[in-house]
Amino acid sequence: MSEESSQQLMEYSRSKYGCPVPAHFLDSFLPTLQLYDGDRFVENVLENFVLLEVFNRSDYSYIATMAEVDCKQEAQNWKIMQERNISSPSPRSIVWGPHNYVSCFSDLDNDNVEMDLTQQYEILNSTGRSALRWPSQTKTNLYLFDAIIIDPNYSFCTLTTKFAVLVHGKAASDNSSFVVRVILGVFAAVCLITAIMSYIHFRGKHIIELEERAAEEEIGRASCRERV
Repeated sequence: MSEESSQQLMEYSRSKYGCPVPAHFLDSFLPTLQLYDGDRFVENVLENFVLLEVFNRSDYSYIATMAEVDCKQEAQNWKIMQERNISSPSPRSIVWGPHNYVSCFSDLDNDNVEMDLTQQYEILNSTGRSALRWPSQTKTNLYLFDAIIIDPNYSFCTLTTKFAVLVHGKAASDNSSFVVRVILGVFAAVCLITAIMSYIHFRGKHIIELEERAAEEEIGRASCRERV
């Protein structure tokens, strides 16, 4: 199976990774990881994990910031971890794991350290406080992720898996937006013209009624003067 990326052809093996998980581009996405012992299901994974896009796609984002999840210090992320391991020959998928994970919810020893907690929070878990957000798109897109459990208390092993997400749905094109704007403009113009015509009609009718009433009153006053 092949899916066209923005700048490259992405090869995807359905027999190796299974069917991609469908997701709509307007919906946030949080995968559910499951632990198996061979073919036997053990449990759903509730602990922290991170995702690494295999084809180096970076057009997705995360819905929460470090501040929004109540971090007390800057959380680890892929940029920081890769910069720390820039001289290491290790594959990208093992530069961050349970061997070097540090929680952001513990207090810093030095209160004078500058922190930017507006950064995206890239650590996921079953609480759903953060999740992936897909970019606006005009065609279906395929993402292939490495999922890595980073919680050191969950297992002595480094647990990883691969899965794909097929993001469907299309944003309105510029032509569609133009048509919608034209229709709304015509509708607004019709409403405005109708309102103006209604005002002119009722104003004219009101003026005629006032003139007729004034004429009747003038006739009445004339009749009174003649009797006097």
